[in-house]
Amino acid sequence: MQLLQINVIASFGMNKILLIAFLLLLLSLSMFSQQYTSASRKAIKNYEKASYEFKQSHYDEALKLVNEAINDDNKFIEAFLLQAEIFHSLKKYESEMQAFENALAIDRNFFPKGFIFLAELQLRYGKYSEALKNCIEFLSFEKQSENLKIKAERIKKAAIFGNFQVLNPVAFSPHNLGNSVNTQFNDYWPSLTVDESQLFTTVRIPDNQAISNYREDLYVSYNESVSFTDSTSCNWTKSKALPPPLTTLGNEGACSVSADGRILFFTRCTCPDGLEKCCDIYYSVKQGNTWSEAAKLPGFLNSESWDAQPSISSDGTELYFASNRKGGFGGQDIWVSKLNLETGNWEKPQNLGDSINTTGDEMSPFIHPDNQTLYFSSDNWQGMGGLDLFLSRKNEDGKWRTPLNMGYPINTFGNEIGLITNSRGNLAYFSSNRELSNNLDIYTFELPQIIRPIPVKYIKGKVIDAQTKKPLQAKFSFIDEKSSKEIISSYSNAYNGDFFISLPINCNYLLNVQRSNYLFYSSNFLLQEDKNSLSPLVLTVELQPIKIGETIILRNIFFKTASYELLDKSNFELDKLFKLLSENQSIAKVEIRGHTDNEGTEKYNLELSENRAKSVYNYLINRGIDKERMVYKGYGFQVPIANNATEEGKALNRRTEFKIVEFK
Repeated sequence: MQLLQINVIASFGMNKILLIAFLLLLLSLSMFSQQYTSASRKAIKNYEKASYEFKQSHYDEALKLVNEAINDDNKFIEAFLLQAEIFHSLKKYESEMQAFENALAIDRNFFPKGFIFLAELQLRYGKYSEALKNCIEFLSFEKQSENLKIKAERIKKAAIFGNFQVLNPVAFSPHNLGNSVNTQFNDYWPSLTVDESQLFTTVRIPDNQAISNYREDLYVSYNESVSFTDSTSCNWTKSKALPPPLTTLGNEGACSVSADGRILFFTRCTCPDGLEKCCDIYYSVKQGNTWSEAAKLPGFLNSESWDAQPSISSDGTELYFASNRKGGFGGQDIWVSKLNLETGNWEKPQNLGDSINTTGDEMSPFIHPDNQTLYFSSDNWQGMGGLDLFLSRKNEDGKWRTPLNMGYPINTFGNEIGLITNSRGNLAYFSSNRELSNNLDIYTFELPQIIRPIPVKYIKGKVIDAQTKKPLQAKFSFIDEKSSKEIISSYSNAYNGDFFISLPINCNYLLNVQRSNYLFYSSNFLLQEDKNSLSPLVLTVELQPIKIGETIILRNIFFKTASYELLDKSNFELDKLFKLLSENQSIAKVEIRGHTDNEGTEKYNLELSENRAKSVYNYLINRGIDKERMVYKGYGFQVPIANNATEEGKALNRRTEFKIVEFK
């Protein structure tokens, strides 16, 4: 039903704008009574017959009769206006425009509102100069309602914007992904894993058993040659339908795959007639090579209204979607639900607010793996006509900025919907029938720099017991080194210990991994210093059980250069150390150990390392840890763990350690 939804929405987007206009037109025509602009009795007779047939919704007969009236008198203004109404009912909008032009050309003063109706149609068909001209023409009439004047100013503004965009196009060279990804049917709603290895699509397939004679299924294609240096090296396998139980005789589409490709969120419409209220968001989990039975997302996420078009954040903690549920700003709005990591439940969805949503329709959200850039479609933000593609970025306080139109010719006077980008932020994927075929295909194009998201580097991690090597479920947190703000917090998989995370490369990050009865693990990633490399990081985290003799390296405790003064960015790690000692009173004594590289004399480094260990010791005492439970010692450069001949080795040797010495 996703394609049906698109068609319904597209039609609704045109019709709802012109509905009020034509009600006004009908009212105006009724006021003409029997005083027509034609003196031809034959023309008037055919016109009145046409009016009767039109009221009976016999549009073809009405059109035939009104055409005869116009043939009898080609200056018959009312006949041209009725012809415009009939063409509108038949959805022949270009013919409707011509009918209005003919009527207005005969006498511009007879029906000034016609300039607004014509301008609105011209705007929807990308005739920006003509729409602007007719808005100005309408505004030249003094005695018009304030509401129509406001409408004229809105159309005028949109026409100026559209004209400017056409004259200042962005770079755009779409490439069809070919018959490996695309089928012989309509292909749309792409979704891509973060590592760009899997591409999911929705395919509309003929099905005589369905009321609409079509059904929607989810397909997948695999990339056999992912390269993080060459964006043109994708080699997609033949797209295949996902097998049952995920695929049914119903409609499944508009999916969003989790970063690691293990969870698929999608829209399922269960009503045979495709009623919007029957569309909800489901999910399925991949276990080995098999997808689980689909389940409806529980709790508040689905409502009695239309809920569809999910987009899951790369950390798996936020689900964006479109809905026309109560509490929104207008038609369809974009909402987000957050995953409670403690309970595992999705929380009550929140509307993204008026920085994203309007009184019109906002839909097809896509949250980039940077978790800071949102792409979506809207018919009410300043656009080219119909649904346009926009992007918004988060401010430092987490609020969304005013959306930016993605520009022409990415956006046109038609409806643009359902765009995603890859994790690197250089390629976009979307659906179009721009090759004038009968079917929609998946295309890709290189994003202009100004509308690119923040590139991300992804980390494939695994948490295991350091001694048994068995996988562990553990909580991991990534912290912005500069702000000490926790950016991502989640858990590794309980079955295999895996976790999969995307990190924007505009930050440096601290990592902390913890589990009850284990010493925590810490590390850091200096992505700002490695912006040119987007290759994935593979990390194995070995957690040490809490027992005598075990040592952990506190990699996120930092000091000023050649000093033992702690830096503020050490506080997160120090607080984790405090929590470990507070929650494990069985640990009777620990040794805090300081180490340096081999720069400087042995005496200097022994003193520096001991003072650094003492700084950590004092911090913990000030937080309330009994000093009898701790000792500190400096080892200088006597116990290196890497080669001091390299800068990387020296950085590893400059460290603080924590060792369990005694239990109660």
